[in-house]
Amino acid sequence: MIVAELAAMLGQDREDLDELKGRQSQRGSGRHTLCCACNSKTGNWYVPYYLEWIWYAVRVLSLTGGRQSSLHLPFRIFPLRVLKQIVSMFLASTDIAFRDAREDLVRFVLDRERKGMDPEICIYAFLNPSPRARSTGIATIGTFGDGGASAKVVNEIALRPVGYLMTLGSASPDERLVDITFFAKYSHNDWKEFWLTLPVLPVYAPFPADYRTRDEVLEAGRRGREYMRRKAATRGDETEHA
Repeated sequence: MIVAELAAMLGQDREDLDELKGRQSQRGSGRHTLCCACNSKTGNWYVPYYLEWIWYAVRVLSLTGGRQSSLHLPFRIFPLRVLKQIVSMFLASTDIAFRDAREDLVRFVLDRERKGMDPEICIYAFLNPSPRARSTGIATIGTFGDGGASAKVVNEIALRPVGYLMTLGSASPDERLVDITFFAKYSHNDWKEFWLTLPVLPVYAPFPADYRTRDEVLEAGRRGREYMRRKAATRGDETEHA
């Protein structure tokens, strides 16, 4: 896995993020965030069933190339076990302060039989066809407009082939994301068959819930630089005439 720090990415003079270099990590994200006992438990309880969840997505994306805007997929899974593995991944992506503050999520993961989640927490899924991955930790997305400013608190883990976004007391930042929080209503041994239509959203920029393509990001950068050049030219003309 290539790991590039956000601060370093923002500090480099590069238009194309594909030109950025990161450090090579042989240990995934390179952090130990779960104790050995918890990692072993969740690995045995949930990981095999999580792999069943993503297996079909891997196959379909490989066949279609991820060129569609969404894919209607059949799943045959243990929904609660899948969701608990996803929550485990979110917990591993945050620091100890978040895990201390959200002991309900820790209990949800470490008790195989526990059902249901805090209604303020929602977990969304999408298909990621990109070779790029993104893990944001707890982040705030701010929006500004005529109606004033608003903020959404999220945590995103965008892996290939399936990415996830957790919201905490906020609405989804993108209406295309599919809410899979309902997996929490099932019991540990409930095996279900159902279809889900998951959006195919690329991951290029390092920012949470940013699903623009590489070309869209580069075009936005070009327009921004052109705007700044025009502003600088206007200020120069005003100074000359003064």
